[in-house]
Amino acid sequence: TLSAPKVVIPEAGSLDHDGPLMVADLGRLVLTTQVGEMRSEQELLSMSLAELEEHAYDNYILNLENFHLKMFANKSEWENDFSMTLDSFVLYPIKLDVSLAVSILPDDKNIPKIKCKGHLDVVQLVMSDKKLNDLFTILDSLPKAEPVPPAPQTKRSDTMVIDDVWVDVTKIAGLTDVSVTSTNVKKEDPVPEIDYRLARSPGSIVSTESEDFYDAPDHFLGQDDQFITEDDTIELISQMIVTGDFTLNTVMLKVLKEGNFEGKVVLKSHIKNISATVQKTTWMHKVEARLGEIEVLDCFTNSTPIPLITSPPDGTLISVAAQMNDSQSPYFDSDFKSTEMAVLGTFDKLKLRLHVDSFLNLYEFGVNLLPQNEEVPEDTLDTVNADTTSNYESVGTMSEDLIKVHASALVNSISLTLEASGKTYADISINSCNAEVVMRPHTTEVISSLKSLDVSQSSSVGHYPNILSVESDKFNELISFRMIQYKDKTDKLDPDMEVSLKMGSLHFIFLNFFIQNLLHVLDTFSNTKEKMVEASIETAKLAQESSTSTLILLSVEVESPVVKIPRASNSTEGYKVKLGNICLKNAFRLTDQETIQDKMDIQISHVEMSRVILNSNGGLLQSRSMIEPVEMEVELIRCLSDNSDIDLTTNLKQITVHLGYEDYHLLLKTLEENFAETGDRNTEATSPHDVEVEVDGGDKDETDTITGEIEEDAVAVSGGEVRVKLKIEEATCYLYTDEPELTTEDPSSGRRQDAHMMMYSETRGITGDVTMYPDGKKKVDVKVWDIRVE
Repeated sequence: TLSAPKVVIPEAGSLDHDGPLMVADLGRLVLTTQVGEMRSEQELLSMSLAELEEHAYDNYILNLENFHLKMFANKSEWENDFSMTLDSFVLYPIKLDVSLAVSILPDDKNIPKIKCKGHLDVVQLVMSDKKLNDLFTILDSLPKAEPVPPAPQTKRSDTMVIDDVWVDVTKIAGLTDVSVTSTNVKKEDPVPEIDYRLARSPGSIVSTESEDFYDAPDHFLGQDDQFITEDDTIELISQMIVTGDFTLNTVMLKVLKEGNFEGKVVLKSHIKNISATVQKTTWMHKVEARLGEIEVLDCFTNSTPIPLITSPPDGTLISVAAQMNDSQSPYFDSDFKSTEMAVLGTFDKLKLRLHVDSFLNLYEFGVNLLPQNEEVPEDTLDTVNADTTSNYESVGTMSEDLIKVHASALVNSISLTLEASGKTYADISINSCNAEVVMRPHTTEVISSLKSLDVSQSSSVGHYPNILSVESDKFNELISFRMIQYKDKTDKLDPDMEVSLKMGSLHFIFLNFFIQNLLHVLDTFSNTKEKMVEASIETAKLAQESSTSTLILLSVEVESPVVKIPRASNSTEGYKVKLGNICLKNAFRLTDQETIQDKMDIQISHVEMSRVILNSNGGLLQSRSMIEPVEMEVELIRCLSDNSDIDLTTNLKQITVHLGYEDYHLLLKTLEENFAETGDRNTEATSPHDVEVEVDGGDKDETDTITGEIEEDAVAVSGGEVRVKLKIEEATCYLYTDEPELTTEDPSSGRRQDAHMMMYSETRGITGDVTMYPDGKKKVDVKVWDIRVE
């Protein structure tokens, strides 16, 4: 039994400073032993394997009681603290139970050498703004240790001679062996520095490129008073060395504002059922951790606590497993898949509540605790950059099959509720989200996918509770993302990064009041938005100042997004717009001036628009075509250099428009009613920008042609010219009148009828050229020819 001492950590490492200090009371320590009992041979034979294993250990039980941490404003306050006053506690007294079992048969490879179990019942933490500031002050003032230079490496020679033992080390060739040419070495003789992990057979040679050898353990040379002979072999058996199990029932955290114990509670958190398992074998370390429940409450914004983070009871919310493998293991390629570290995290159902008032209060509370930004010395940055460069250079000798880190994360479900000013505006549900990161010596690969995403609005007014949903026919997942980053380039045109994205069809119902409510929520983050804008400007400046451009090779496939626009939130009439299937790819090439040119091709197909009747959930009941499916090709060419020109060319083969009086009337009603629903955000109408247009008859030798030019002065911008070209090969428009009403009762009402056609218009060509100059001027040239109207 030991009454442990108290550890005092003062500001600047000295009690002479009349500043804050932290005191760790190590409590009362009790250590008891339970030595394994001697058993008769008959008793041992009657025991099961599990019972035999239990008797193969000496047990040590450690009990730690009354361990706690306190924070004091100064030395005088600490010296006058004679009682367990609550206002000074950071960590309330805890009780820790640890049992350690040490094997009495350390050479037995069937049982672990050490087994450890630990248990904590309750951990209660109390922090305040004052305590946190004092803690930061103490940590910043502590003397920093001087860096220790690495010890010089001594390279081993190819042949090692120890007494009468010679071990030859040569190039690697598969599974290697050890040959000992003399056998008069006893256990007490010096142990040769050879790789004991490799098997030995007569007449063979050690083969390895690695110079990092383990020292052979004592039992490598056999048992006491035994000699190694040429008939002996060393088995490649992986032994369980250490196992550990640790449990923690509950962690309680309380955060206070303005003072210590008497301050107002800002945040409360409860975390339950935490457990961890540790395993260490000859070639592998493995750690598994689990968290059962979590609850985070905002106690500052309202008199009633607001749950910000919650999870279902009696379950496993988070499970994380990490495994580190020895690259020198004979099983590294087969069993460990050439992976040095693997991490897998799984997350079950988690519910988040983004209460804007709570977020702002906690954000302000956190910002006030942050220390002032300090400039990093340039020599420190140079050192960091130098270290990074050297690391990249060193990995060039590693095998491409080697995986340094393989991390995976699986998220079953996350739900997010958006609230502000006592109102709930949106509920967001994310299901089946997966992510992987694979780090190799020369590449880093990121793979992620998202199964579904749903957004619903919580207003009781009108229809359409589901604002955003997924209805994909082409892909099994909403988002499938893959990125590969390359650390080494052998050619100027080799990409720095490859990005592949596939996205399923998103169906969005446009309700202006819902959009305005979201903007109303975002308006409350005005300070945050300003900082984000400033950060974006600084990032853009750094990108412009950078002498090299990042080459990103893109491959994007998007199944047609669908936007449904009802006349109003309580109306079933409206429009459906399909934005088309999108396929985007790019390639790099060198120009005559030896600059890199990025050419991007975009194919857009099946863009169409219909007038529709919807049900209350946004489902389609009836439709009448307004714009027939359109095919479009877009080409973007830009040079990756300063002040380079940009060329954007769009070619639209054919567009056919059907427009009736009721369609036009409904369009005006939609602009009047849907866009008039502004929600909780006040908007002010802005007048459109006036542009002077001069239209003339065009070239006299060309008939049925209209040309127009617009020139406008604007603010000068950096960069080259931007040239936009649009070409429509054929455009047709049909106008209708006195059409039958679009109804769900009459299926034929969705078809256009020639009997109601009042006008037909066709043109065989439309071109538009827009040029934006660096000085801010713009020039627009539009031509339309071969017009026919009936």
